[in-house]
Amino acid sequence: MKLADRHKLALYIAELRHTKHNWGIMDCQLMTVYWVDKLLGTNYANDIAYKYKDKKSAVVFAKRYLQAPKWLEKVGFADITEQETIYKDGDVWLQNHGMYYTAWIMFSGLLYSVCVDTGLVNTTPEEISNGFGKSDPTMKFRMI
Repeated sequence: MKLADRHKLALYIAELRHTKHNWGIMDCQLMTVYWVDKLLGTNYANDIAYKYKDKKSAVVFAKRYLQAPKWLEKVGFADITEQETIYKDGDVWLQNHGMYYTAWIMFSGLLYSVCVDTGLVNTTPEEISNGFGKSDPTMKFRMI
């Protein structure tokens, strides 16, 4: 990731520090989509924001729209789950919970997400890798 993009990511995470979770407006998936829009100058969020209002409708929307791993590949990310053990700023991790994914963005050695009860949170890669949140195996993606 270029230095200018790291700076954008730092500012974006700082902007989110008091953000509350709100389905379809600011949740873990949209946090990632908004980041991609900032990084690439796109408007993917227009296709997703305000299309669901709770967990149930989010799951239904995701099944009809595009599952998170396929969406990341569509916008230029590669699955690095098996290839990489060193993670970089801007990598996106997806925890598979069966019916849905929790999305995390790597920055400065921590993973960030917008969670239902707490808003913006961060944790270590080790916590996620060890099953934080009782998930199935985690997938990892990097912009190529």
